[in-house]
Parts: sequence; structure tokens; C-alpha cells
Amino acid sequence: MARTLISAVLTAVILLVSTVWLSSSAMAGPGCPDVSIVTVPGSHQGAANGDSYGGGVEVDSVIGRVRKTITSKRPNISYSIHPTDYPAKLDIHYFESKNEGYNTTYEWLQNFRDCKNTKVIIAGFSQGAHIVGDLLNTIARTNSPIPQDKLLGGVLIADPGFNAGSPGATRIGFGFGEGVAGARPPFPSSMPVKSVCLRGDLVCDSYIQRLALAPPPARATVIGLQVFAELRNKDHESRYLYTDWPGTKSTISEYLGGWLSERVLATTK
Repeated sequence: MARTLISAVLTAVILLVSTVWLSSSAMAGPGCPDVSIVTVPGSHQGAANGDSYGGGVEVDSVIGRVRKTITSKRPNISYSIHPTDYPAKLDIHYFESKNEGYNTTYEWLQNFRDCKNTKVIIAGFSQGAHIVGDLLNTIARTNSPIPQDKLLGGVLIADPGFNAGSPGATRIGFGFGEGVAGARPPFPSSMPVKSVCLRGDLVCDSYIQRLALAPPPARATVIGLQVFAELRNKDHESRYLYTDWPGTKSTISEYLGGWLSERVLATTK
């Protein structure tokens, strides 16, 4: 009898704790949280590559600031964080990998289409930014997989489709202004997007597109400028963690995390 009673009490406690946990700010399943955060890691990052940072260190350092804001200033709201699991390959199968990441993220975002009050944050680095940028272009063009008014913020760090002329784009330092995959269509000015590229980053500030268009005598100059930029800025990844955002004393991660946090605070109670 005593064992039965103890078992019943433990079961009730477990159910209670499970209910509280599921309704707390770190929701496990899709559901309809107040804020859904989707992170897309870059090449060689993420679960498929044994990376302990689900969304890649560059993206997770941004989202970590958003989590801190929610837990300290909006502890009553629910949120979920979902890193996209995809191959994240950087080889001859790059576009297959990128397309798989796009499709996987698209399907996940569909979970929130009919969630009346859910707002969505999407962030990606490098190949992940390529995926996020493609998704944002799709949202702008077709209002799917989620309507644009559900988008709380989109963050692209080192997008291979970087377009320096697009609303929300910031190029830090002199550069060529477009990614190795060519400049993507500009985002609508009404879309809350921040896309950042550092000078000399071959992924988002590439001479390759310009080289194809340049007449032969000019190609040597284009290559020379790119080599100079690479000598000044060698590291594609870590520079995004310690470089300051123009005109501020905040790093890129701090600035982007602060921007997203302000949007969370402005749209939730």
C-alpha cells in the first residue's frame, strides 16, 4: 500500500514538473511559443558535424543574448530554439547540402504558420546565412512558409549571396559588395533583416563575380585587391566574434543580439 502511494505521489510530481517545464520559457516541441528562434549553422558546423554549438558559434553567440534578455526581462513569455540539422558540407555537394538545409528549415517554419501569436527569429552563418537569405527571399515573394508579419527578425552573417545594396545590409570595410554566389535579390525595406559582411571575406565579399565581368587587363587588379584584403583579414569565422559593429563599442554578436532583443521587448509583454 505504501509503495503504491509513493508511486502515485512520484507520478503526480513528475507530471507536474513536466507540465511546468513544457510551459516554461524553454519549450521543447514546436507548439506555439511566443517566440520561435530558428538557427542555421554554417559549413562544417552543427549536429551533423559533431559541433556542440547547435547553430554554430557565431549564431549562438547572437542568440545567447536574446535568451538572456527573455529570461531577465520577459520571463513570462515562452520561446523555443531549434537548430536546423543538415549536412552543412563544403565540397562539390555544397548546393545539395544548402538545398537540404533550406527544405528542412522551410518545413520546420511551417509549424508556426497558423500560430496566431508566434513571432519568428531566423539566423544563420555562412552556408546557414545562404539558407536563411533564400528563405527570407521566399517569404518576401510568396508569404510562405510563414507570412512576413510573423518575422521578428532575420540575421545573416557572411552570406554567400550578400548584396551590399539591400536594405539591412552592412559591409564593414571597403570591399566588392557581393557574395561568392552572386548578389541575391534585395530584401523589402519593410522586412526586419540585418545582413553583415566583413571586408575580405571570400564567402560574402568575393572578387569572383566581378572577375567574370572584368575585361582581362582589369582582372589582375581585382585579384590583387582581393589578395590584399585577405592578407588584412585572414579568418572567415572568428573575426565575426571580435570585430566591432561600425560606430559602436559593441561586437557584431553583441550588436545583432541587442537588435533582436529590442525587437523581442517591443513586441511582447
